[in-house]
Amino acid sequence: MRRTFAILFSLSALTAAAALDWTAEADSLYATRDAPGVSDQLETLLNAKLKDDPKSYEALWRLARIQYWKSESLSGDPKADAGLACWDVAKRAIETSPEGVEGLYWEATCVGARSEGMGILHALTHGLEKKFREPLDAALRVNKSYQNCSPLNAIGRYWYKLPWPKYDGDKSIAALEDAIKTCPQDLRARVYLAETWIKEGNKKRATELLDEVDKGDETYDPPEARRAKDFAKKARAKL
Repeated sequence: MRRTFAILFSLSALTAAAALDWTAEADSLYATRDAPGVSDQLETLLNAKLKDDPKSYEALWRLARIQYWKSESLSGDPKADAGLACWDVAKRAIETSPEGVEGLYWEATCVGARSEGMGILHALTHGLEKKFREPLDAALRVNKSYQNCSPLNAIGRYWYKLPWPKYDGDKSIAALEDAIKTCPQDLRARVYLAETWIKEGNKKRATELLDEVDKGDETYDPPEARRAKDFAKKARAKL
């Protein structure tokens, strides 16, 4: 009996170690995802894992995450198509773990990518607003500070992106200020808040926020910080 228990314990330990190995490799690749070829390498690794285990929650949400990252550099139909593919992966993650913040958040953002690629007005007429809000609201309830307050950034950006009369600058500002207070290291929230302030007519405050981004520390997530700084340059053109 003791020998059987020892064998089972050893097998369990080996399985856990194997899981740790591939997730550690995936997260290491994600940390350098803006280097040439790395995002494709990560996607290949995750697809291989899902071939062995199609219901792996850890692989599914990570695949949706890197697919969303890649979609942000696209526009028009290619972005809409990438958003749809990533949305499908995120839905599979939620089927595996309905309460997991990762699956909920990445589903919402993938729907967002799909919507931006289609055009916001087109997306609204096709009912994508509800499909975006439901998982995002759930993610906010579970953990609003996930991934450097990404759920707060998403809801703040949502209120900014909506056309009149749905646009709500006050709600956008409130969510993004909450993101900065909760996750002070995050630079994207400052870019988004600056753009809301530009739309609201406060260019002085927007400039202050963009200056903070330019000087911001990148160590919390170097690829994300670099992308935020690129976004800040584009935001300055609106001043």
